[in-house]
Amino acid sequence: MDGDWLRVLSGADADGSRSIVGLIAAKKLGVALSRVISRFFTGRAHGVYATCVEEIGREFYLSALGGKLWSLIKKEAEDTFEADDRGGRMFVNALAAASADRSPPRITIVGHSAGSIYAGRLVVELARCGLHVDDLVLLAAAVRYDVFGRHMAAADDLLPSAVRRFHFIALDDDCERGYWEVPGVYPRSLLYLVSGAAEDTADHPLLGMERFWTREHLAPDPHVRAILARSQRHWLARRADRTVLRHGGLFDPTAAPETVRLLAAILGATP
Repeated sequence: MDGDWLRVLSGADADGSRSIVGLIAAKKLGVALSRVISRFFTGRAHGVYATCVEEIGREFYLSALGGKLWSLIKKEAEDTFEADDRGGRMFVNALAAASADRSPPRITIVGHSAGSIYAGRLVVELARCGLHVDDLVLLAAAVRYDVFGRHMAAADDLLPSAVRRFHFIALDDDCERGYWEVPGVYPRSLLYLVSGAAEDTADHPLLGMERFWTREHLAPDPHVRAILARSQRHWLARRADRTVLRHGGLFDPTAAPETVRLLAAILGATP
């Protein structure tokens, strides 16, 4: 190796180092730009700025870090049922023991965001114990269609009609697009960010996003389509003063009183 290359690699030649870094960065930006254009042509874009942020993040490995964290969250939601000393398994065992030799309890499960993954797996484990879920309520569900379908199919195989009623509550697409989840960086909701940057493929369908409910081909599983068809759906819109709800505010009775009223109606209670 000659002296010029040694100086570049050692940092002695600052201009040369900057040139190499610049070329690498330019190539990566070009790749990101080509994916942005492709997503617009295929109808998978999230708006110009948001899509650019997502694809630049993917190309420069920032999304890989977020994707790794997201994968760990999803894995934990499943792993908690895998061993007797884990919280999910302990809860199911305790509920099954308390229900033995008694009238079946009324069970309502409410899952928010990534909690929807946990809720789906909980349905499976309750079905394994012969316990029906009367109402499954998913708020702004950050669960993939295929994962949701896998959970519901497994539960119904163990216990027919494992869930009696399905309820989906989420922001409508106008709200999802109407605020910055990361101020100054990302101009869409958390579900848009997960769908666009944290999942394996960009614009991956998530159950809690209204934009995917109008695309039948994104729920190819007939079992899932049947569930969606008979479910109760509630898309929360901007308030009368044009205030936009946020993903993390669905349980705030001041910011989202609609959620409280809907949950009360499902439970047959007075809010």
